[in-house]
Amino acid sequence: MADRDPYLQPDTQANEHGDAYTDGDKYEYPYPDGYGNPDARYSLFRGEEMTFESCLHARNDIWSFEGHRTDMPKFRHVKQALIILATYQGDPNQAYHLTWQAKTVQMYRDAGLRLVFRSNIPPWEPHRKVIGAWLPVLLSVTKPGEKIQLGNEPNNPGENWGGPDVKVARAFNDYFPGLIEGFRKAVPDRLWGFPGLAVMQNDTQWLLACNEAVRAADWLGMHVYWQHGNVQDPAWGQRYRLLAPLAPSETPILITEYGDSTPGRSAVAKAEWYKVWLLELQLVAKLLGIEAAFAFIASSPDPQWREFEITEEAAALLELPDTEEPEEEEREEETLEQDLMDQYREQYETWVYAGGIENNFRAHLLGQGLLKPTADDLRMLIGDIRSSLGQLEQALDTLPFE
Repeated sequence: MADRDPYLQPDTQANEHGDAYTDGDKYEYPYPDGYGNPDARYSLFRGEEMTFESCLHARNDIWSFEGHRTDMPKFRHVKQALIILATYQGDPNQAYHLTWQAKTVQMYRDAGLRLVFRSNIPPWEPHRKVIGAWLPVLLSVTKPGEKIQLGNEPNNPGENWGGPDVKVARAFNDYFPGLIEGFRKAVPDRLWGFPGLAVMQNDTQWLLACNEAVRAADWLGMHVYWQHGNVQDPAWGQRYRLLAPLAPSETPILITEYGDSTPGRSAVAKAEWYKVWLLELQLVAKLLGIEAAFAFIASSPDPQWREFEITEEAAALLELPDTEEPEEEEREEETLEQDLMDQYREQYETWVYAGGIENNFRAHLLGQGLLKPTADDLRMLIGDIRSSLGQLEQALDTLPFE
Protein backbone atom coordinates (compact mmCIF):
# COMPACT_ATOMS: atom_id res chain seq x y z
CA MET A 1 0.00 0.00 0.00
CA ALA A 2 2.96 2.33 0.31
CA ASP A 3 2.86 3.25 -3.35
CA ARG A 4 -0.85 4.13 -2.96
CA ASP A 5 -0.45 6.47 0.00
CA PRO A 6 -0.87 9.63 -2.13
CA TYR A 7 -4.42 8.46 -2.93
CA LEU A 8 -5.37 8.15 0.72
CA GLN A 9 -5.24 11.75 1.94
CA PRO A 10 -8.48 12.80 3.68
CA ASP A 11 -11.11 14.62 1.65
CA THR A 12 -12.77 17.13 3.97
CA GLN A 13 -15.47 18.21 1.50
CA ALA A 14 -17.97 15.45 2.24
CA ASN A 15 -21.69 16.00 2.59
CA GLU A 16 -23.50 12.77 3.36
CA HIS A 17 -26.98 13.94 2.41
CA GLY A 18 -26.63 13.82 -1.32
CA ASP A 19 -24.27 16.47 -2.67
CA ALA A 20 -20.98 15.05 -3.86
CA TYR A 21 -17.66 16.88 -3.84
CA THR A 22 -14.28 16.14 -5.38
CA ASP A 23 -11.18 18.21 -4.58
CA GLY A 24 -13.48 20.84 -3.12
CA ASP A 25 -15.52 21.23 -6.33
CA LYS A 26 -19.19 20.51 -5.90
CA TYR A 27 -21.07 18.53 -8.56
CA GLU A 28 -24.08 20.76 -9.12
CA TYR A 29 -27.54 19.46 -9.91
CA PRO A 30 -28.57 18.65 -12.59
CA TYR A 31 -25.63 16.31 -13.05
CA PRO A 32 -23.20 16.51 -15.96
CA ASP A 33 -23.86 14.38 -19.05
CA GLY A 34 -23.80 10.72 -18.13
CA TYR A 35 -24.82 11.36 -14.52
CA GLY A 36 -28.50 10.94 -13.88
CA ASN A 37 -30.12 12.49 -16.93
CA PRO A 38 -33.77 11.48 -16.37
CA ASP A 39 -34.37 11.05 -20.09
CA ALA A 40 -31.37 8.72 -20.26
CA ARG A 41 -32.74 6.73 -17.31
CA TYR A 42 -36.00 6.40 -19.24
CA SER A 43 -34.05 4.42 -21.83
CA LEU A 44 -33.99 1.63 -19.25
CA PHE A 45 -37.78 1.63 -19.06
CA ARG A 46 -38.18 -1.47 -21.15
CA GLY A 47 -41.86 -2.00 -20.53
CA GLU A 48 -42.84 -5.66 -20.64
CA GLU A 49 -39.23 -6.76 -21.07
CA MET A 50 -38.28 -5.74 -17.52
CA THR A 51 -39.92 -6.90 -14.31
CA PHE A 52 -38.81 -5.73 -10.88
CA GLU A 53 -38.45 -8.65 -8.46
CA SER A 54 -38.46 -9.07 -4.69
CA CYS A 55 -35.53 -11.25 -3.61
CA LEU A 56 -33.75 -12.48 -0.48
CA HIS A 57 -30.09 -12.47 0.59
CA ALA A 58 -29.15 -16.02 1.62
CA ARG A 59 -27.42 -16.99 4.85
CA ASN A 60 -23.95 -15.39 4.98
CA ASP A 61 -21.95 -18.55 5.42
CA ILE A 62 -21.65 -20.92 2.47
CA TRP A 63 -20.09 -23.69 4.58
CA SER A 64 -23.27 -24.60 6.53
CA PHE A 65 -25.39 -26.82 4.28
CA GLU A 66 -27.84 -27.50 7.12
CA GLY A 67 -28.23 -23.79 7.85
CA HIS A 68 -29.16 -23.13 4.24
CA ARG A 69 -31.53 -26.09 4.12
CA THR A 70 -33.34 -24.79 7.21
CA ASP A 71 -33.81 -21.44 5.44
CA MET A 72 -35.29 -22.86 2.23
CA PRO A 73 -39.00 -22.33 3.17
CA LYS A 74 -38.29 -18.58 3.34
CA PHE A 75 -37.37 -18.55 -0.36
CA ARG A 76 -40.80 -19.74 -1.52
CA HIS A 77 -41.91 -16.10 -1.49
CA VAL A 78 -39.15 -14.57 -3.66
CA LYS A 79 -37.73 -14.94 -7.17
CA GLN A 80 -33.96 -14.82 -6.62
CA ALA A 81 -31.36 -15.59 -3.95
CA LEU A 82 -28.02 -13.86 -3.40
CA ILE A 83 -25.30 -16.26 -2.20
CA ILE A 84 -21.85 -15.40 -0.81
CA LEU A 85 -19.14 -17.76 -2.08
CA ALA A 86 -15.78 -18.73 -0.57
CA THR A 87 -12.54 -19.94 -2.19
CA TYR A 88 -11.02 -22.05 0.65
CA GLN A 89 -7.70 -21.10 -0.94
CA GLY A 90 -4.78 -22.74 0.82
CA ASP A 91 -7.02 -25.27 2.56
CA PRO A 92 -5.83 -28.85 1.84
CA ASN A 93 -9.50 -29.90 1.78
CA GLN A 94 -10.46 -27.24 -0.79
CA ALA A 95 -11.94 -29.77 -3.24
CA TYR A 96 -14.15 -31.24 -0.49
CA HIS A 97 -15.42 -27.82 0.56
CA LEU A 98 -16.11 -26.76 -3.03
CA THR A 99 -18.17 -29.95 -3.54
CA TRP A 100 -20.38 -29.05 -0.58
CA GLN A 101 -20.56 -25.44 -1.73
CA ALA A 102 -21.81 -26.61 -5.12
CA LYS A 103 -24.34 -28.90 -3.39
CA THR A 104 -25.66 -25.97 -1.35
CA VAL A 105 -25.99 -23.79 -4.44
CA GLN A 106 -27.76 -26.58 -6.33
CA MET A 107 -30.36 -26.77 -3.56
CA TYR A 108 -31.39 -23.18 -4.42
CA ARG A 109 -31.51 -24.00 -8.13
CA ASP A 110 -33.68 -27.06 -7.45
CA ALA A 111 -36.12 -24.73 -5.66
CA GLY A 112 -36.55 -22.80 -8.92
CA LEU A 113 -34.61 -19.73 -7.84
CA ARG A 114 -32.36 -17.65 -10.05
CA LEU A 115 -29.05 -16.89 -8.39
CA VAL A 116 -26.75 -13.91 -7.88
CA PHE A 117 -23.35 -14.46 -6.27
CA ARG A 118 -20.94 -12.37 -4.24
CA SER A 119 -17.22 -13.10 -4.19
CA ASN A 120 -15.20 -11.26 -1.54
CA ILE A 121 -12.08 -9.80 -3.15
CA PRO A 122 -8.92 -9.23 -1.05
CA PRO A 123 -7.96 -5.53 -1.18
CA TRP A 124 -5.46 -4.37 -3.79
CA GLU A 125 -4.15 -7.83 -4.68
CA PRO A 126 -2.76 -8.24 -8.22
CA HIS A 127 -5.50 -9.11 -10.70
CA ARG A 128 -3.86 -12.39 -11.73
CA LYS A 129 -3.70 -13.58 -8.11
CA VAL A 130 -7.36 -12.74 -7.41
CA ILE A 131 -8.62 -14.41 -10.58
CA GLY A 132 -6.50 -17.51 -9.96
CA ALA A 133 -7.96 -17.90 -6.47
CA TRP A 134 -11.55 -17.59 -7.66
CA LEU A 135 -11.39 -19.56 -10.91
CA PRO A 136 -11.97 -23.04 -9.35
CA VAL A 137 -15.01 -21.71 -7.47
CA LEU A 138 -16.59 -19.94 -10.42
CA LEU A 139 -16.15 -22.90 -12.76
CA SER A 140 -17.49 -25.44 -10.27
CA VAL A 141 -20.36 -23.48 -8.72
CA THR A 142 -21.70 -20.79 -11.09
CA LYS A 143 -23.33 -21.20 -14.49
CA PRO A 144 -23.30 -19.19 -17.74
CA GLY A 145 -25.44 -16.06 -17.59
CA GLU A 146 -25.39 -15.79 -13.80
CA LYS A 147 -24.46 -12.57 -12.05
CA ILE A 148 -21.39 -12.25 -9.79
CA GLN A 149 -20.67 -9.19 -7.64
CA LEU A 150 -16.92 -8.69 -7.22
CA GLY A 151 -16.23 -7.54 -3.67
CA ASN A 152 -18.47 -5.72 -1.22
CA GLU A 153 -18.61 -2.18 0.20
CA PRO A 154 -15.07 -1.08 -0.73
CA ASN A 155 -15.85 2.33 0.87
CA ASN A 156 -16.44 0.63 4.24
CA PRO A 157 -13.34 0.96 6.50
CA GLY A 158 -13.97 -2.57 7.75
CA GLU A 159 -13.33 -3.99 4.28
CA ASN A 160 -9.73 -2.66 4.35
CA TRP A 161 -9.64 -0.96 0.96
CA GLY A 162 -8.83 2.37 2.60
CA GLY A 163 -12.18 3.75 3.75
CA PRO A 164 -14.61 6.33 2.37
CA ASP A 165 -12.16 9.00 1.13
CA VAL A 166 -12.74 9.98 -2.47
CA LYS A 167 -9.05 9.46 -3.21
CA VAL A 168 -9.51 5.78 -2.38
CA ALA A 169 -12.46 5.79 -4.77
CA ARG A 170 -10.23 7.13 -7.56
CA ALA A 171 -7.69 4.40 -6.85
CA PHE A 172 -10.47 1.79 -6.94
CA ASN A 173 -11.68 3.28 -10.23
CA ASP A 174 -8.21 2.62 -11.65
CA TYR A 175 -7.99 -0.89 -10.17
CA PHE A 176 -11.43 -2.39 -10.83
CA PRO A 177 -11.76 -2.27 -14.67
CA GLY A 178 -8.64 -4.42 -15.10
CA LEU A 179 -10.05 -6.94 -12.64
CA ILE A 180 -13.33 -7.13 -14.58
CA GLU A 181 -11.44 -7.53 -17.85
CA GLY A 182 -9.36 -10.37 -16.43
CA PHE A 183 -12.42 -12.22 -15.11
CA ARG A 184 -14.19 -11.80 -18.46
CA LYS A 185 -11.27 -13.35 -20.29
CA ALA A 186 -11.12 -16.27 -17.85
CA VAL A 187 -14.90 -16.85 -17.64
CA PRO A 188 -16.50 -14.92 -20.52
CA ASP A 189 -20.13 -15.99 -20.09
CA ARG A 190 -20.88 -14.53 -16.62
CA LEU A 191 -22.24 -11.05 -15.75
CA TRP A 192 -19.86 -9.09 -13.52
CA GLY A 193 -21.15 -6.56 -11.00
CA PHE A 194 -19.68 -3.47 -9.37
CA PRO A 195 -20.04 -3.91 -5.58
CA GLY A 196 -22.73 -2.29 -3.48
CA LEU A 197 -21.39 0.62 -1.41
CA ALA A 198 -21.80 1.18 2.33
CA VAL A 199 -24.57 3.69 3.11
CA MET A 200 -23.46 7.11 4.39
CA GLN A 201 -19.77 6.38 3.78
CA ASN A 202 -19.35 8.91 0.96
CA ASP A 203 -21.28 6.57 -1.31
CA THR A 204 -22.37 9.45 -3.57
CA GLN A 205 -18.76 10.55 -4.05
CA TRP A 206 -17.64 6.99 -4.65
CA LEU A 207 -20.28 6.38 -7.29
CA LEU A 208 -19.28 9.51 -9.19
CA ALA A 209 -15.53 8.91 -8.84
CA CYS A 210 -15.90 5.26 -9.98
CA ASN A 211 -17.90 6.06 -13.11
CA GLU A 212 -15.40 4.30 -15.40
CA ALA A 213 -15.32 1.23 -13.17
CA VAL A 214 -19.12 1.04 -13.09
CA ARG A 215 -19.22 1.34 -16.89
CA ALA A 216 -16.76 -1.55 -17.12
CA ALA A 217 -19.17 -3.78 -15.17
CA ASP A 218 -22.30 -5.48 -16.51
CA TRP A 219 -24.44 -4.27 -13.61
CA LEU A 220 -24.29 -2.18 -10.43
CA GLY A 221 -24.90 -3.35 -6.85
CA MET A 222 -26.53 -0.94 -4.42
CA HIS A 223 -27.21 -0.93 -0.65
CA VAL A 224 -30.09 0.82 1.15
CA TYR A 225 -30.66 0.78 4.92
CA TRP A 226 -32.80 2.72 7.38
CA GLN A 227 -33.71 2.71 11.07
CA HIS A 228 -36.45 3.96 13.37
CA GLY A 229 -38.70 6.28 11.33
CA ASN A 230 -36.55 7.23 8.32
CA VAL A 231 -37.71 4.57 5.86
CA GLN A 232 -39.11 7.36 3.65
CA ASP A 233 -36.26 9.81 4.20
CA PRO A 234 -34.54 10.69 0.88
CA ALA A 235 -31.15 10.16 2.53
CA TRP A 236 -32.01 6.74 3.99
CA GLY A 237 -34.87 4.46 3.00
CA GLN A 238 -35.39 6.28 -0.30
CA ARG A 239 -31.67 6.61 -0.99
CA TYR A 240 -31.94 4.59 -4.20
CA ARG A 241 -33.71 7.62 -5.75
CA LEU A 242 -30.55 9.61 -5.09
CA LEU A 243 -27.99 6.96 -6.05
CA ALA A 244 -29.54 5.53 -9.23
CA PRO A 245 -29.28 8.79 -11.25
CA LEU A 246 -25.58 9.03 -10.35
CA ALA A 247 -24.87 5.78 -12.18
CA PRO A 248 -24.31 5.50 -15.96
CA SER A 249 -27.77 5.46 -17.50
CA GLU A 250 -27.18 2.21 -19.42
CA THR A 251 -26.16 0.17 -16.35
CA PRO A 252 -28.82 -2.10 -14.76
CA ILE A 253 -29.04 -1.91 -10.95
CA LEU A 254 -29.62 -4.59 -8.33
CA ILE A 255 -30.20 -3.51 -4.72
CA THR A 256 -28.14 -6.37 -3.34
CA GLU A 257 -28.84 -5.42 0.30
CA TYR A 258 -31.67 -3.52 1.95
CA GLY A 259 -33.00 -3.63 5.48
CA ASP A 260 -34.20 -2.05 8.70
CA SER A 261 -31.46 -1.76 11.34
CA THR A 262 -33.74 -0.58 14.17
CA PRO A 263 -32.60 -2.35 17.39
CA GLY A 264 -35.26 -4.50 19.03
CA ARG A 265 -37.81 -4.26 16.21
CA SER A 266 -39.28 -7.69 15.44
CA ALA A 267 -38.72 -9.45 12.11
CA VAL A 268 -42.42 -9.22 11.23
CA ALA A 269 -42.62 -5.51 12.14
CA LYS A 270 -39.60 -4.86 9.92
CA ALA A 271 -41.07 -6.92 7.09
CA GLU A 272 -44.31 -4.95 7.19
CA TRP A 273 -42.23 -1.88 6.33
CA TYR A 274 -40.32 -3.92 3.73
CA LYS A 275 -43.65 -4.57 2.00
CA VAL A 276 -44.49 -0.85 1.86
CA TRP A 277 -40.95 -0.05 0.71
CA LEU A 278 -41.09 -2.70 -2.03
CA LEU A 279 -44.44 -1.46 -3.37
CA GLU A 280 -43.12 2.11 -3.54
CA LEU A 281 -39.92 0.94 -5.24
CA GLN A 282 -41.89 -1.16 -7.70
CA LEU A 283 -43.56 1.99 -9.04
CA VAL A 284 -40.26 3.64 -10.02
CA ALA A 285 -38.01 0.61 -10.56
CA LYS A 286 -38.34 0.63 -14.35
CA LEU A 287 -37.66 4.35 -14.50
CA LEU A 288 -34.48 4.01 -12.44
CA GLY A 289 -33.28 0.76 -14.03
CA ILE A 290 -33.60 -1.26 -10.80
CA GLU A 291 -34.25 -4.90 -11.61
CA ALA A 292 -34.31 -6.53 -8.16
CA ALA A 293 -33.98 -5.87 -4.43
CA PHE A 294 -32.59 -8.40 -1.93
CA ALA A 295 -33.74 -8.19 1.69
CA PHE A 296 -30.85 -8.73 4.12
CA ILE A 297 -30.69 -11.50 5.48
CA ALA A 298 -32.23 -15.01 5.67
CA SER A 299 -30.06 -16.02 8.66
CA SER A 300 -26.54 -15.70 10.01
CA PRO A 301 -24.16 -17.51 12.36
CA ASP A 302 -22.75 -14.13 13.41
CA PRO A 303 -24.52 -12.49 16.40
CA GLN A 304 -24.03 -8.99 14.96
CA TRP A 305 -26.38 -9.83 12.09
CA ARG A 306 -29.07 -11.65 14.12
CA GLU A 307 -31.16 -8.45 14.32
CA PHE A 308 -31.57 -8.63 10.54
CA GLU A 309 -32.67 -12.28 10.33
CA ILE A 310 -35.92 -12.78 8.41
CA THR A 311 -38.28 -15.40 9.80
CA GLU A 312 -40.51 -17.49 7.57
CA GLU A 313 -43.53 -15.44 8.69
CA ALA A 314 -41.67 -12.25 7.77
CA ALA A 315 -40.52 -13.71 4.45
CA ALA A 316 -44.16 -14.19 3.42
CA LEU A 317 -44.52 -10.39 3.48
CA LEU A 318 -41.78 -10.05 0.84
CA GLU A 319 -43.93 -11.69 -1.82
CA LEU A 320 -45.09 -9.30 -4.52
CA PRO A 321 -48.07 -9.91 -6.83
CA ASP A 322 -47.26 -11.69 -10.05
CA THR A 323 -46.41 -8.98 -12.59
CA GLU A 324 -46.72 -11.10 -15.74
CA GLU A 325 -48.72 -9.33 -18.41
CA PRO A 326 -52.25 -10.76 -19.05
CA GLU A 327 -53.23 -12.10 -22.44
CA GLU A 328 -53.92 -9.27 -24.89
CA GLU A 329 -57.58 -10.23 -25.41
CA GLU A 330 -58.20 -10.08 -21.64
CA ARG A 331 -56.58 -6.68 -21.25
CA GLU A 332 -59.11 -3.85 -21.29
CA GLU A 333 -56.83 -1.07 -20.08
CA GLU A 334 -53.18 -0.35 -19.23
CA THR A 335 -51.79 -1.78 -15.99
CA LEU A 336 -51.91 0.50 -12.96
CA GLU A 337 -48.15 0.93 -12.95
CA GLN A 338 -47.97 2.01 -16.60
CA ASP A 339 -50.96 4.30 -16.13
CA LEU A 340 -49.33 6.01 -13.15
CA MET A 341 -46.09 6.43 -15.06
CA ASP A 342 -47.91 8.04 -17.97
CA GLN A 343 -49.83 10.42 -15.70
CA TYR A 344 -46.97 11.39 -13.48
CA ARG A 345 -43.87 11.40 -15.67
CA GLU A 346 -43.15 15.02 -14.75
CA GLN A 347 -43.25 14.17 -11.04
CA TYR A 348 -40.93 11.21 -11.62
CA GLU A 349 -38.36 13.54 -13.16
CA THR A 350 -38.70 15.80 -10.14
CA TRP A 351 -37.97 12.80 -7.93
CA VAL A 352 -34.85 11.93 -9.86
CA TYR A 353 -33.38 15.39 -9.45
CA ALA A 354 -34.40 15.91 -5.85
CA GLY A 355 -33.87 12.36 -4.62
CA GLY A 356 -37.09 12.64 -2.60
CA ILE A 357 -40.79 11.88 -2.62
CA GLU A 358 -43.23 14.08 -4.53
CA ASN A 359 -46.00 14.86 -2.05
CA ASN A 360 -48.86 15.17 -4.54
CA PHE A 361 -48.10 11.78 -6.05
CA ARG A 362 -47.80 10.19 -2.61
CA ALA A 363 -51.19 11.67 -1.63
CA HIS A 364 -52.67 10.15 -4.78
CA LEU A 365 -51.30 6.70 -3.92
CA LEU A 366 -52.64 6.98 -0.36
CA GLY A 367 -56.04 8.00 -1.68
CA GLN A 368 -56.10 4.98 -3.98
CA GLY A 369 -55.23 2.66 -1.09
CA LEU A 370 -51.93 1.67 -2.73
CA LEU A 371 -49.79 2.73 0.23
CA LYS A 372 -50.21 2.23 3.95
CA PRO A 373 -50.45 5.66 5.65
CA THR A 374 -47.78 6.54 8.17
CA ALA A 375 -48.19 8.67 11.31
CA ASP A 376 -46.81 11.64 9.34
CA ASP A 377 -49.44 11.11 6.64
CA LEU A 378 -52.22 11.16 9.25
CA ARG A 379 -50.83 14.28 10.88
CA MET A 380 -50.70 15.97 7.47
CA LEU A 381 -54.31 14.95 6.78
CA ILE A 382 -55.48 16.38 10.12
CA GLY A 383 -53.60 19.59 9.36
CA ASP A 384 -55.30 19.82 5.95
CA ILE A 385 -58.74 19.33 7.55
CA ARG A 386 -58.06 22.04 10.14
CA SER A 387 -56.84 24.38 7.42
CA SER A 388 -59.95 23.73 5.31
CA LEU A 389 -62.26 24.34 8.29
CA GLY A 390 -60.46 27.62 9.00
CA GLN A 391 -60.92 28.74 5.38
CA LEU A 392 -64.60 27.78 5.51
CA GLU A 393 -65.13 29.83 8.70
CA GLN A 394 -63.48 32.85 7.06
CA ALA A 395 -65.71 32.46 3.99
CA LEU A 396 -68.85 32.29 6.13
CA ASP A 397 -67.87 35.52 7.86
CA THR A 398 -67.96 37.33 4.50
CA LEU A 399 -71.51 36.26 3.58
CA PRO A 400 -74.13 39.12 3.60
CA PHE A 401 -76.46 37.55 6.17
CA GLU A 402 -76.38 36.51 9.80
